[in-house]
Amino acid sequence: MALEPLKKKEMFPVEGADMTGIKEEYQLSGGMGKSLPAVFIGGSITAVILGYIYGYLCVYNPLAGFISFFLVLGYGLALGAVIFAFGHESNCRNPKFMGFMGVSLGCFSLYSSWVVFLYALLKRYSEDVDDLSLLSMFVDPTMVWGMVLNVNETGWFSLRGYTPTGGVLWTFWALEALMIVGIAFFTARSEDDVFCEQCYRWSETLDPVSFLAPTNPEGQPKLDLHDLSDLNGMDRAEGGEPHTIRIKTCRCSECGLTATYQLFHDAITVDDKGKTEKTEKNLTPKYIIHQEDLEKLKAVLRPKPKSSGNEQSALS
Repeated sequence: MALEPLKKKEMFPVEGADMTGIKEEYQLSGGMGKSLPAVFIGGSITAVILGYIYGYLCVYNPLAGFISFFLVLGYGLALGAVIFAFGHESNCRNPKFMGFMGVSLGCFSLYSSWVVFLYALLKRYSEDVDDLSLLSMFVDPTMVWGMVLNVNETGWFSLRGYTPTGGVLWTFWALEALMIVGIAFFTARSEDDVFCEQCYRWSETLDPVSFLAPTNPEGQPKLDLHDLSDLNGMDRAEGGEPHTIRIKTCRCSECGLTATYQLFHDAITVDDKGKTEKTEKNLTPKYIIHQEDLEKLKAVLRPKPKSSGNEQSALS
């Protein structure tokens, strides 16, 4: 049977343990913590700094084109990561708020980068601009917009003898803006971590445990994820196997009451040219491990070691 994900809140039997029941998917509580001032102030300062750096890099980047794509990618990732870090450190458990801040600060940072870009462009290629200042431009969006229109009309860089202007340049700029703000949005609202509301702290992600995935005669992995007893007794993967089942667990190290697990299918394939590709597929959502089931689930997921009995479950 091919690998297939569990449906949300689906019932499954576990052989040898009384654990049959509805599985509850973990969701962040939506609490804000102290994120409003932390994300707003810290994120705004970061947005201006990154916008300043990006604006100057755009003007003085000697390799316009392909390199610019990586600048945009790095800009969006850096901004989103910093916003996420401020939210994480201030115990924000509200992905919607973090996504909103990712978009808002992304737009603010993008405006800052435009101001710096236009200022650096004028300083580099124009004369008699001594009276111009970054602050005067920053507080005058009308003047900034007029400069943008002028640059769009004349263009400012060439690719293989072609200078983009007009609609083509608007398209480039629109794609750039969508990438920066979009990457900041998705990075800032990451929901990978688990929060313990009782201890008011983030839970630890334990070392993952991987098992050798059984395969059918055609070499395709097979596993009935509706029956987790299939995992009981599987050999642990040692690394480099083509198909493995990985269990990611999170648990609060203080109270031990908040715990989750999630299953992944990791595959390694080699194409005709000998190129190796690694892929990861989510098999289940992040499920809550209730305290009354914790010991039973640890017993089910503990693999039988090949040579010694010293191995322990990831939940130990």
